[in-house]
Amino acid sequence: MKGSIRETLSKTLFAACLLSKQSIALQCGINGVTKSCVRGTDIRYDGEIGYDLKDHNAIWNSLEGLYVEDLCVYTHDGMPIFEQYLSRHPKKAGLGSFNFCNARGFVNITVDGSRFYYERFFIAKSNGDGDEGLQNGFIYPSAIYATSTFEKDGVAKGLSSIHGFSPNSTIDENPPILTPVGGKSIIATSEQAEGGGGGFHQSISCADFECKEMNTYIENYYTNLDGHQQTLNFTRSSARKVKKSEWMKEWSKAYIEYNIPAPGFGQSSPLLNNPHFMQPFDPVNNDSTPKCSTICPSEDEWAYSDPYFNTSPYVQSALTGSFIIIIIIVVVAVMIIALQFIYRRSVDSRVGRVKEAMIKAIAQKMDISSLNAFNHLTPTELENMFEKIDVDNNGTLDKGEIRGLMEESVANMSNKDFNILFASIDLDGDGTLDFAEFCAFFTCITEADTQYHDDEEM
Repeated sequence: MKGSIRETLSKTLFAACLLSKQSIALQCGINGVTKSCVRGTDIRYDGEIGYDLKDHNAIWNSLEGLYVEDLCVYTHDGMPIFEQYLSRHPKKAGLGSFNFCNARGFVNITVDGSRFYYERFFIAKSNGDGDEGLQNGFIYPSAIYATSTFEKDGVAKGLSSIHGFSPNSTIDENPPILTPVGGKSIIATSEQAEGGGGGFHQSISCADFECKEMNTYIENYYTNLDGHQQTLNFTRSSARKVKKSEWMKEWSKAYIEYNIPAPGFGQSSPLLNNPHFMQPFDPVNNDSTPKCSTICPSEDEWAYSDPYFNTSPYVQSALTGSFIIIIIIVVVAVMIIALQFIYRRSVDSRVGRVKEAMIKAIAQKMDISSLNAFNHLTPTELENMFEKIDVDNNGTLDKGEIRGLMEESVANMSNKDFNILFASIDLDGDGTLDFAEFCAFFTCITEADTQYHDDEEM
C-alpha cells in the first residue's frame, strides 16, 4: 500500500512539473496548454513592452518631420494633368482650371507614442482661364490618423482620414493599414467599402535611413458593383525634409507664387469665398506648425483604436504558473491526506484480522474454550502460556516460535500479514517478544477481537 501511495504521489508531482512548464501557454492567454507561447520571443504577450510605434520599427522615427514636396497628378493612363476642373466647379461655373502637375505639397508627419499623424496640403496654380480672369490658387488638405496595434509589429491601423476642409472627423469604416517594409518604406492600403466604392494605395519611400528625401506614390481607384477595379488617377511626388523655419518660409513663398490670399482679403468672386482658396494658417506670425490639417480627432475617437485605451487579447491569463502550482500543491496535499486515511483503515483492518487469527491459535494451543476467558487470565496462567510457546526456553519469543504457533491453526498466512501481526506486538521493535510484551497483547484484547470466534461457537 505504501508503494502505491509513493507511485501515486510520484505521478502527481510529475504532472505538476509538466503543468508548470505548460503554464507558459496559459500566461499567453491561450485556452488550454497545447499551443505554447514564449514571452521572450513573442512581444504581444510581454506587458513590459508598450505600444509606441517608434519602439516597434525604426521607420517611424526617421519618417517623422516636415517636408516640402513637388508633385504631379496623372490620369489613369499616365497623362499629367495640367488642366483640371474641380468636381464641384465644372467649366461652366466660370472658376477656370488648375494645374495639377506643377503642384506643391506641404507634409507634416508626427509620431506621438502609439499615434500617427500624416497631414498634407496640396497647392495648385490657377490657369487663369476662368471668368473675369480669376487667378486664385487652390488648396486641398488631406490627413491620415492611425494608431499602433496590439500585435506590436510596427503596423499602424488607420483611425480616420480627412479629405478637404471637413468640419469634423469620422471613424473610417475601412481604415487604411500602414505597414513598414525594409526599414525605409511604408505601404498604406485602404480597401473599398463592401459592395463597391473608392480606395487608395500609397507608398512612402525614404531615400536613406534618416529620410532626408522622400518619394510618394498614391493611386486612387474605384471598384464597381461587379468587382471591376478602375484607377481614377495617381500622384507621384518627391520631397525633402526641412527644419521648421524653412518649412514656414516655403509656405510664405507658396502663398505668393500660387496666389493664395489671406481669409477675407477682398475676394473678387463669391466662388472664391471658401477655405480652398484662402491661406489655412499664417506662417509669419505663428511659431508652431498646425497640429492637424483641418480638425484633430477627439480623444474619444483616438481611444476607439488606441491600444493604450483598450484591452489586449494577448494578456496574461489569471491562471499563471504560480497559481497553477499552488492549486496542484493543494490537490496533492488533499490526496495525501485521503490516501493516508485509506491506508490507515486498510492497515487497521488487516491488523484486526491477523490479531484475531493469533488469538484463535493461542486458544487452540491452550485449550481455551471461550475467547472471553482471555480477559480473566491470571499472571500464572499467562506465564504458563508463555513458557509453552517458548520452545527453546530462552525467555523470549522469536518470529519462528510465533510463526510455528500460527501455522498450527492458521493456514496460508502471508508473510505480509505475519509481519504486520508481529510488529503490532513487538513494542520495542527488537525482533523478539518478552513476557511483558506478551502480557500487553492480552490486555489489549477487546470484545470486538473475540466476537468472530464466539459467533462460530454459537
